[in-house]
Amino acid sequence: MKIKAKTGDLALGIFSILGGIIILILTKVQGLQLIKGGQMGPGFFPTICGIAIAICGAMVLLEAARRIARAKTAQAEKEELETNILNLTELKNLLLFYAAGDWGTAALRLSGAADLPGTECDRLFENMGPRKSGSSRS
Repeated sequence: MKIKAKTGDLALGIFSILGGIIILILTKVQGLQLIKGGQMGPGFFPTICGIAIAICGAMVLLEAARRIARAKTAQAEKEELETNILNLTELKNLLLFYAAGDWGTAALRLSGAADLPGTECDRLFENMGPRKSGSSRS
C-alpha cells in the first residue's frame, strides 16, 4: 500500500500534535515538576519535548495544507490556460497600448517636440531619424 505525500504529511502533522499533547498530559499526570529548587526539575525535559513535537507537527500540518491549496490553485490555473489560450481582452489592451504609443510618437515628431535639444524625446529619437551624411555605421 502506497501513501501519497500529501496524506503522509497530514497524518504526520496530526499524530505529532497529538503525541506532543499526550507527552504534556502524561508529564502533568505523573506530577513531574518543571522547576525544583531553582533548577530544572524532572518534568522540564518532557515538557520542552512535548511542546517542540506539537509545534513541529503544527508546522508540518500547515505546510501540507498550503501545498494542497497551491495544488488546487495551480490545477485551476492550468485548466483556465487550456481553455483560454487567446484572451480577447488582453489582445485588445495590447493593440490599444501599441497604437497609443505609435500615435504618441507620431504626435511628438509632428509637433517638433522631439527635435528640442536636452529633452527626453531628443534622447529617445536620436537613432530613429534619418542618418546624417557625415556618420557611417558598419
